[in-house]
Order: sequence, then C-alpha cells, then structure tokens
Amino acid sequence: MKKVILVILTVLALTFTLASAQERDNPWNSTDIKIQIAETFSSRGDAAIEWDDAASGYWTGQAFYEWPDAQWKNGQLVLTNFPGLAGNEPSRFTFRIMTDEISNADISGSIGMGFYVENNTAKVQSIGFYMIGSASCLKNKNDTVLTFVDLNGTVTESVVTDQDMAMIPAGAKGYVIVYYEDFMNLWAQGAYDPSADPIGAPGFEITNMLIDGEIGESIVIDNVFYFGKDCNDNNSENLIDRNITLSAATVPPTEEPETPTDEPSAPAGDTTEPAVDTTDAPTTAPEAPKSNGNVIIYVISAVILLGAIAAAAVILKKK
Repeated sequence: MKKVILVILTVLALTFTLASAQERDNPWNSTDIKIQIAETFSSRGDAAIEWDDAASGYWTGQAFYEWPDAQWKNGQLVLTNFPGLAGNEPSRFTFRIMTDEISNADISGSIGMGFYVENNTAKVQSIGFYMIGSASCLKNKNDTVLTFVDLNGTVTESVVTDQDMAMIPAGAKGYVIVYYEDFMNLWAQGAYDPSADPIGAPGFEITNMLIDGEIGESIVIDNVFYFGKDCNDNNSENLIDRNITLSAATVPPTEEPETPTDEPSAPAGDTTEPAVDTTDAPTTAPEAPKSNGNVIIYVISAVILLGAIAAAAVILKKK
C-alpha cells in the first residue's frame, strides 16, 4: 500500500511539473492559433504627431515628461528622436491612439494580443502595452512575462518590472505578444474579461527610451492583433507573418537600458487618463494572476511538491 501511495504521488508531481512548464500557444508555435488583425493604422495619413493636441486623438501620460518627435509614415507610427530626460532621469512614456478600427475588431475567442515593432536604434528598447477599454486600463503586471519574437525566429522573454517591459534587442524587428491572464486592470478589480470589455484604444508604454534622430534612428509600431484558437481569422494575406520558425533557445538581450545609480522611484501613474466612472473602483490596482510562462515559479513549486512527497515517504516508512 505504501508503494502504491508513493507511485501515485510521484505521478501527480511529474504531471504538475510538466503541465506547469508547458509553453503557452502563440501564432508561431501552434498552427491551431488564429489571428484577428485589430488595428493597422492605415487610415492615418503621413504627418507629424502633436502629442499635446487633444484634437489629434491621443491620450498621453504625465505631462512633466517630454515627448519624442514622431510621425505617421506609410501607415506606421514612427518615433524619430528622443535624447532622454535631463540628468539621465528614468523616463516612462505612455500613450493611447484614439481610433475607430480596433473598436470594431472581433476580440472573441482570443487569449492574447500583440503588435509589430521595429527597434532601429543601437540600444535595447523597453516597450509594453497600455491598452484601453470602456472600463479598463490594461498593462502587464510586474513579474509576468512579455515575449518578443523577431522575424528570424529568435525569442526574447522579459520579466516585467516598473522599468522593464518587453526588451527589444538593438536592430530587431518582430512581434510583442501578451496573454490576457497577465494583464492587470488599473481601473477595476478582478481579471480582465475581453468579451465584456473589448479594447477601445491601442496604447503603449516605453521606458528609458533613447533615439538618436541625427543618425536616422527610429522605433516603429504597427499592426495590433488578437490571437487564439477560436479567433475569427482575417490574416489571409499574412500581414502578421506566420512563416517564422522559432529558434530552440530563448535568447536574452545583449544589453540593458542605462539607468542612473541614484534613480528616483518610478512614476505613480498617469494623471491624464480619460474620464471614467470610478464609483465602485478600488483605490489600488488589484493583483493579477501570475504568468504561466514564468517557468522559474513552476520549478520552485515542483521542488516544494517533491519535498512534500519525500516527507510523506518518510512518514509512511516509519509507520
């Protein structure tokens, strides 16, 4: 009987470990995943961007931050120059683009979303999500994982902190993806439910950005999309490139954004968020589920479980 109990416990432990560490489905590791293109910015004509012009359709973060030079070019958002803040102060730039296209996209059946990005600079850039729904302001919760898949198949996984988003290696082009279960909602309590509150405005967060416009550097953002097995697939023209073969290894960036040794605390949050009914909203952001992609957490959990099995074995042996 003791041996039977030990076998059962061992099988459960192995099952837990394998299931926990299992890679989550995305558009490049599963042919079952479909893509709903939600925003192409194709309606934007070539023009310079005036971030502080509310009539132009932008919501930006805290006003005491300087804004990068930017323009719409060939249906893409192109950030063309940003020398950083005075004294190398850590910067956090958040913005949302008011558009009708994404609000008409079909988010049903999706498990996550992504966007295309180019880092045409000589340093690693840190870029994440800041999406807006009618009752949600969504960003990745700290300690969750953001994934960047470049066009050559190299995968970079980054753990989110106050100053680190998806780390885009210098010169890389590809896609940043996130899973809804890793989002936190700054305006409401509980997990984000896309079917109840679809994305209404594509938005992004960039930290410690440096762009040298004098030598032609830029950061490009384009093509927001949803993905999932039950998505209404509208990617028949392969606008989101599915012909990417992922490399076997996850490769970290070769450098980190520069931060001063005596950096001040991270900004508390945007002061220019769109007005919402906050009658029932909590005063602090709720905890969101931990990322299933964080393999380290699961390995530690598995070790704890195996330790419990060993303890049970000792107890059974004494009996």
